[in-house]
Amino acid sequence: MTNGQISGVYSDFADVFKDNPSQCYLIPVVRNGSNWNQTEKIVDFAKFCPDPKDPVVQKDKDKYISGSVTCGQNPYKTTDVSCYVPTLVRDIKSGM
Repeated sequence: MTNGQISGVYSDFADVFKDNPSQCYLIPVVRNGSNWNQTEKIVDFAKFCPDPKDPVVQKDKDKYISGSVTCGQNPYKTTDVSCYVPTLVRDIKSGM
C-alpha cells in the first residue's frame, strides 16, 4: 500500500461487514478538505451503519463504502455501537 491509497483494505471491510451485518461503528470525523497524509483534529464522532445489501460498491475502477452516517455521536453515551479499550498485559515470565 502506498501513501494515500487504501484500495487494499476494501476486501477487509467487506469481510467485517458481512460477518457483522447489523453492526454499526463509531468513526471519527475530521474537517472537510483534510490532508490525509498528516494528523487531523477530530471534530466530531459519527455512527456509520454499512449498507446491508452492498457495503462495498465498485463502479468502473472506483470503489467506495456505502452506508448511512449519523453525526453528533457522544462516544461515552452511544449505545448502538461497540467500543473497545485495548489493554496492555504484562507477561513478566517471558520478559514482556
